[in-house]
Amino acid sequence: MSDDARFDADDARLRELERKVDRGEELTEQEESELEKIVARFHDHSANSLSDIRAAGTQKAADLTDEFEERLKQIESKATGARARQNTGIANQTKSRVSDGESARGLGIGLSIAYTIIGLPLVGVAIGWFLDNRLGTKIWIQVGVLGGSVAGLAMAFLMINRNNDKT
Repeated sequence: MSDDARFDADDARLRELERKVDRGEELTEQEESELEKIVARFHDHSANSLSDIRAAGTQKAADLTDEFEERLKQIESKATGARARQNTGIANQTKSRVSDGESARGLGIGLSIAYTIIGLPLVGVAIGWFLDNRLGTKIWIQVGVLGGSVAGLAMAFLMINRNNDKT
């Protein structure tokens, strides 16, 4: 007989005996013995059930712990990867900013030199033109161009040397 069928038969017999006691009838020795056997089977079954429940609970807790640790490792792995990507991004941004700053500085120096080489001869031409118009001569424009060109080249070399000293 299966456990479920045995349980149903014991349950039915137990109800029968309970109704007999409720009516005020006394149980025979055989019925009392039968009642004790049923109660003992219920206790054994419930003890086995409790141990099965405990074992299942312990196994479930171990499974959950393993699952939790696996998830925790996955999260740590993802966090480490994200941190590495973030650090790489920050390093690239820093390199880019340094490179951009150096490029901007070089561009500024280059433009300053170009304006000096072009601008100072033009200033010399303007001064020479002014003097030629005032004095009625034609030589001061040529002197202004020559003086402005020499001054522009001298300033350009000074700027280049100053830039090389800083780097």
